[in-house]
Amino acid sequence: MNGSLRVAAVGDLHCKRSSAGSFQALFSRIAESADVLALCGDLTDRGQPDEARILAAELQAVKIPKIAVLGNHDFESDASDQVVEILASANVIVLDGSAIEIAGVGFVGVKGFAGGFGERALQAWGEGATKIFVREAVGTTGAVLLGGMTFVLLNSLLDRTLGDMASAGKNVIAFASGLVLASLLVPVKKRITDVLERIQYHDTYRARRALLDIARDFATPRPREEVVQAIVKRVLFDVGERKRLRVGYSVVVNRLVNRHVNR
Repeated sequence: MNGSLRVAAVGDLHCKRSSAGSFQALFSRIAESADVLALCGDLTDRGQPDEARILAAELQAVKIPKIAVLGNHDFESDASDQVVEILASANVIVLDGSAIEIAGVGFVGVKGFAGGFGERALQAWGEGATKIFVREAVGTTGAVLLGGMTFVLLNSLLDRTLGDMASAGKNVIAFASGLVLASLLVPVKKRITDVLERIQYHDTYRARRALLDIARDFATPRPREEVVQAIVKRVLFDVGERKRLRVGYSVVVNRLVNRHVNR
């Protein structure tokens, strides 16, 4: 290579299920003119294994060394391990806090992460921790803003209604109304975060909540029979044919709990 190493870097491919054949021309040119291909995050659009398989198929024709890092989009479907495994089948080395040497040149890579300000501010996209953080932040901010606006409007109304009352009396009423509004902040915040969670997870929302509830039932110390009944109740909540499946679910859950208790 005459002492040089030609690196072709490309990111934000956002490969979708409909992207088959879209990257062949690009990858062909890269294979002819570069010695290494660096894939710089957001390789898939929603982090789905099917998207990774399409990208892996597109990359099969690229015979030069291929290295990559994942971006936040590649974590969206909680299947990043599968994405890495599928890309590895196309000889793509995914770096995450790791390094590799190619022709005497070292490459170090870490996964991408959301951040920034304004239109590029942190978004509820990618890793689960990011989604939780953004959801909680937005929920808290929304609850505080709603509470503050309500408090201002309420004070204005009190001034008009209790115009002749002494200022001390107004202050007491305003303080009491503030306490009431403050007590509502937590349930309002929870409601906002629940709505955001429904929007983020769409049709998998109920399944995620059910799994979380079951995990909580297992974590709470209680007699085995109560744990079984609680889990069966939650499982049957989403089952249409409840009577027919009740016995089967009870047997399965009993076996799971027995294993859990006997460990």
